[in-house]
Amino acid sequence: MAIASGKRAAWWTTDWFIGVLVVLAVLLLNGVSGFFDTLEQRLYDVASTSTQRRPSERIAIIAIDDQSIANIGRWPWPRDVHAGLIDKLAAANSKTIAHTAFFFEPQTDRGLPYIEKMRQVLGAPEAAAAPLGAATAAQLQQIIGEARQALDTDRILAKSMAGAGNVVIASFFELGEPLGKPDAPLPPFAARSAVDTIDNFALAAVSGAQPIAVIGESAAGVAHLDQLFEVDGAVRREPLLVDYYGQAIPSMSLLIAAKSLNLDASAVRLKPGVSVQLGKLRIKTDPVARMLPQFYKARDGKAPFAVDSFFDVMSGKIPMSKYANKIVIIGATAAGVGQSFATPAGPAMSSAEYLAHVTSSILNEHFIVQPAWGGALNIGLLALVAAYLIGGLPRLSAGKAALITLSGFTLLLVVEFALLSASAVWLQFVFAASLLIIGHLVLTTKRFLMTEAGKLRSDEESAETNRMMGLALQGQGQLDAAFDRFRRVPFGDALMDNLTSLALDFERKRQFNKAHAVYECMRQHDPEHKDIKIKLERAKKLSETVMLGGASHAGGTLLLDGGGVEKPMLGRYQVEKELGKGAMGVVYLGRDPKIGRVVAIKTMALSQEFEGGELDDARARFFREAETAGRLQHQHIVTIFDAGEEHDLAYIAMEFLKGVDLSDASKAPLLPVAQVVSIVARVADALAYAHQQGVVHRDIKPANIMCDFASDTVKVTDFGIARITDSSKTKTGVILGTPSYMSPEQVGGDKIDGRSDLFSLGVMLFQMLTGELPFQADSLGRLMYMIATDPAPDVRSIRPELSAQLAGIVMLAMNKKPGDRYQDGARFAADLRAEGVASTDASAADAYAALAPASPPALSDAETMGRTMVLERPAAAPAKPAAYAATMALDRLAPSVAPLSAEAALPEYARTMMIDRTAPPPAEPVSAETAASERQSPPEPEPEPEPEPEHSDYAETVLVEQSETQLSDYSATVVVERAVALPSEYVETVVVEGSEAQLSDHAETVVVERAVALPSEYVETVVVEGSEAQSSDHAETVVVERSAAQLPDHAESVASDPQTSAAPGAPPAPTASAAAVPPAPAAAEVVVVLGPAAGRTLALTKARTKLGRTGAQVAAIESRPDGFFLVFLEGESMPLLNGAAMNGKVVKLDHDDTMEIAGTTMRFSLKA
Repeated sequence: MAIASGKRAAWWTTDWFIGVLVVLAVLLLNGVSGFFDTLEQRLYDVASTSTQRRPSERIAIIAIDDQSIANIGRWPWPRDVHAGLIDKLAAANSKTIAHTAFFFEPQTDRGLPYIEKMRQVLGAPEAAAAPLGAATAAQLQQIIGEARQALDTDRILAKSMAGAGNVVIASFFELGEPLGKPDAPLPPFAARSAVDTIDNFALAAVSGAQPIAVIGESAAGVAHLDQLFEVDGAVRREPLLVDYYGQAIPSMSLLIAAKSLNLDASAVRLKPGVSVQLGKLRIKTDPVARMLPQFYKARDGKAPFAVDSFFDVMSGKIPMSKYANKIVIIGATAAGVGQSFATPAGPAMSSAEYLAHVTSSILNEHFIVQPAWGGALNIGLLALVAAYLIGGLPRLSAGKAALITLSGFTLLLVVEFALLSASAVWLQFVFAASLLIIGHLVLTTKRFLMTEAGKLRSDEESAETNRMMGLALQGQGQLDAAFDRFRRVPFGDALMDNLTSLALDFERKRQFNKAHAVYECMRQHDPEHKDIKIKLERAKKLSETVMLGGASHAGGTLLLDGGGVEKPMLGRYQVEKELGKGAMGVVYLGRDPKIGRVVAIKTMALSQEFEGGELDDARARFFREAETAGRLQHQHIVTIFDAGEEHDLAYIAMEFLKGVDLSDASKAPLLPVAQVVSIVARVADALAYAHQQGVVHRDIKPANIMCDFASDTVKVTDFGIARITDSSKTKTGVILGTPSYMSPEQVGGDKIDGRSDLFSLGVMLFQMLTGELPFQADSLGRLMYMIATDPAPDVRSIRPELSAQLAGIVMLAMNKKPGDRYQDGARFAADLRAEGVASTDASAADAYAALAPASPPALSDAETMGRTMVLERPAAAPAKPAAYAATMALDRLAPSVAPLSAEAALPEYARTMMIDRTAPPPAEPVSAETAASERQSPPEPEPEPEPEPEHSDYAETVLVEQSETQLSDYSATVVVERAVALPSEYVETVVVEGSEAQLSDHAETVVVERAVALPSEYVETVVVEGSEAQSSDHAETVVVERSAAQLPDHAESVASDPQTSAAPGAPPAPTASAAAVPPAPAAAEVVVVLGPAAGRTLALTKARTKLGRTGAQVAAIESRPDGFFLVFLEGESMPLLNGAAMNGKVVKLDHDDTMEIAGTTMRFSLKA
């Protein structure tokens, strides 16, 4: 139920008023244009000719057609030709002959006046007195008389008509209301056929045209041949009478019917306004004596009346017996001769055919009746329809109103059609039906418009709901469901934008067929929307093209070759070929087709490295950094032309350079020093310019320096790339970038500026001069520790021939503190370009003076006695253990281990050494100040070696390629592929490749190719590549990547974390008798392994964190490149770990987990 509003609608907006306006407008339209009358007449034509009535068979038509004119001669013919046909028909005993041609003017031959003149001369008295014989004169008079008769065709036709006695000819009247008296009275021959009118019961005429007297007087009757044309140009009514100043002239059809019934004009009786009666025939008419004749349709391809050619009749092709006792109508049907007009039976009907239809209707009483009460019925229907529109329709529902209107409209038309076709009764219902349907449409439209606002609001709310649901599903990655929702929303600009975004998401997922479906949906609703045709074609091609890379890895590439497939486009650039791959993407050779510019296109698959909000941040950072780098215009910086994102790839189009990068410049043979200095100086110039513009490169390394040696061109590439990727991690958790070239502040995560680039440039200079990196380590953590803490080595320790000035420049550039380095690249470049590479900068000289000595300091006996160094590459200084020390070595951590068999009894002072591919240990790092002080003091004498301790079972166990070899007392020979042998007691490790080495007593256990041996009875578990060895309780475990550190007696654990230094010096090593001394209790320790930690960081980062009342604490944390975190816990006692005694165990946790130690909860959280 509708709720009435407080304010009533204006009266001119009510339905009843609209209904009144509709009725008046329809009436006015019909009165002005006759539009509805035309519709009525169209229905009349169809219905009236659909009757089953048959025409009279007593009527025949002889046509003056094109064939007759072609054979007899051009029109008009001589009238003796017509006379000949009439003579034939009269001889055939035709009932009535009607000729539709007008004989209004005499037709005379040009010789006839001269014949007449000769006749008059010969008949004069003077001619009679002439000496011409009487016989001759009589003969001439006879010839002249015959010629006169032959040339006077009017008289010939009149004679034929008079001889037939049944010929009816036509007259014509101009219809109109007379204002006075006629110009001349009707001729007597025409008046013979006239009927006196009663009460103006006929159409009035103001003038007329009659046949010439000689023909009219010979005719059996003269009648009018007028037609009434309606508004559409068709003839539907026959005026039976024309009132010519009080005399009613019958129509030819009426007079022909009378003559065929052997009646004359006196037999016509008039009943004004009702009918015209001919004998017993009662012809129903309207108030002005017009009848509605029946027009007959052709049936089965046969015309209603037979039409014969005039020429065929005259030539005898048609037997004259055909026309006996028939009404024969003669008339023109040829083109350009006579008149044709539209009737209900056809668009073009000749006068003769029309006369045949009307005459047949009169004789058969086939006329159509309009009842006198039909007008009143029409008025009643109009009133009923108006009442329905004004009062009934507004109260009905839309469905009921439509049903009633449609039923009423159909009923009115069907009733009218049925009455016309079956009963020949014409009730004009078209106007009422039109008013009904027009009024319904207007009022329904008004109702729709009045309620459309509310409906539109409802639809908009529903559409907005679907659109928001689609956006939500799209954000969740449910793209198919989102597309289904979007298709329920009415199309508009906002939806087109949503669909565009959805199609791009499909493209990012490499679902190009679905992207094509989205673009096709957009094109159907807006074919001209932006560049929809281009996108549609591109999606179609991509759906048929295999894509490499995709979501599997960032280095995937676009397939450039594929059976006629056009080369792919990145933005406006056509990809020509692949140039190379990097950690984040691929570099392509591209071309701008508009201007023909060749560019290098670096792509970055941001969506493969970032997710969610990080992806949005990375994308925004990408374009921000690209814009910043694009503003750099320098001769030594690669020019950036454009940046964009397409095909799930962010890309930067930059200057295409010839030449190579400097990645191989640090390999032998090295570049000349002068050339290296020149290249680095130009790079420093470029960095100086970029730093002035506020742009820091962040990843200066040889691979980002392009050099064309032929043209001596140097260009710095990838400005801004490091800033874009520095927060991303690879799939295994390794930070992207090049750590070997990072500055200390970059390693430490501090805020950096241009001086960080200068440090990286110094590292690059060092490498290009020496062929080696200044900082090398076997693990990322150790490398970062060295960069942050260890002083840079002197380039002259590798290449002594280099100058001290150049060494000072390198040292100054790689100073740990940014404030002590070069402050800008311009000064760096100026020093390099100084003559002879001599720097005038005192700071460079000071840096060189502070270099550490090339040889390491001597070690004491106590230090050398118990020292073990295990390295793949030089690492930090090792610890200095004493007796009872033990080493646990890890190459790769395994969650489960199996025990090794301890076949050999090992001495208690022996130690374990693990070597994977071992190199001699480097000197321990010292500060510049210490190095300077040591140069001022004499070297200390080497200590005397201590006597060898007594020994019992000194046999060692050597594991070589997963096998064991028993060694004898005091010495053994080991032959291995990659072996480590100790030539004497208490000495450093020596690497011997494929040689034999003698092992003396008190020698070390050798571990080769990921094997481990047991040093003594007091050691802890040793885990190496899925193996486990027996242990005791007096030594702790140390976990490293590929190195091991020694532990002093009862000392705490040491982990190889970049932030944890080696243990301090240990007490002197005990003698063999020390085995009898009972060991002190060692601290309990737990190693917690968390991972895999791909793309994550460990939330707990502070060492020495107290855990509850037990004194347990975090000793160290290490991040491993294989995707694990190691957390070392130690304390006086840790009896419980998640409810179980876990002393000296290795615990593995997955991702986020919680450890409970003595009632205190410690949560380890791996966060992205």
